[in-house]
Amino acid sequence: MICLYDFENREAIFSGVHRSYKFGLFCSGGKQIQNQEADFAFYLTNISHINDKLRHFTLSSHELFLINPSTKTCPTFKNNIEAEITKKIYKKVKAWCLHETKVDFPGKPRTPFNMSNDSGLFFDKYEMVAQNALYLDSGEFQIGSTIFLPVYESKFIHQFSHRYSTFDSVSDEEIKSGNSRESSNEDLKKHSFFIKARYWLDKNNQENRFPGKWFLSYRMIVRETDERSSIAAIIPARPCSHSLSIIDNLNCINALLICGNMNSLLMVR
Repeated sequence: MICLYDFENREAIFSGVHRSYKFGLFCSGGKQIQNQEADFAFYLTNISHINDKLRHFTLSSHELFLINPSTKTCPTFKNNIEAEITKKIYKKVKAWCLHETKVDFPGKPRTPFNMSNDSGLFFDKYEMVAQNALYLDSGEFQIGSTIFLPVYESKFIHQFSHRYSTFDSVSDEEIKSGNSRESSNEDLKKHSFFIKARYWLDKNNQENRFPGKWFLSYRMIVRETDERSSIAAIIPARPCSHSLSIIDNLNCINALLICGNMNSLLMVR
């Protein structure tokens, strides 16, 4: 591989193509090309950006495997500074998945309930009411002796916060659209305040699949252009949709340390 340049059509490089489309210029050679490092540039929006040396960075095959040992995929950086900082970090501290596995470290990421494959396990408030379920002060529903727990979605958490947004005092139309409201300062001052969900799941299903009293969770849905590209929080033992991932096999101290690192400036660039 010789080089890869990534373009966004934001500035209409191709006037007849939608502005959100992306395309790339890929250049490779045969065995006779003994290229130790490939040249990369991402997020270019016009042809002149190719001449901007700061936008370019290089990666060897060793550095590529060092940064993404599991997927072997190419990381994207906006400039050479970001790339060099990342390479130095990974050369000093190996990737998470390469650490020796112990009982309480480095943990095991797990994908919770899938909103499509597990759709039969979820109930909205109308289905709960139709079954004469009792709504509890804790935000749970109860039918006989069965408790239904509120389902956490990625929108409910932010950095170090498990009560970032709620569907409380939100219209039915907004709930159907998945538009929660951000919790107010007055909400967060109340220790008794909890998020109001839009789906509930049988507590037995949760405990059978994901036993525990709390989880370290992080958002799965982020974009490279987001201000915060890593968002993690410790949440109560609640079922989660697949827009969140949880990390098992951690003790309290390691969970706090990993949560802090996931929310650090180096990760949320």
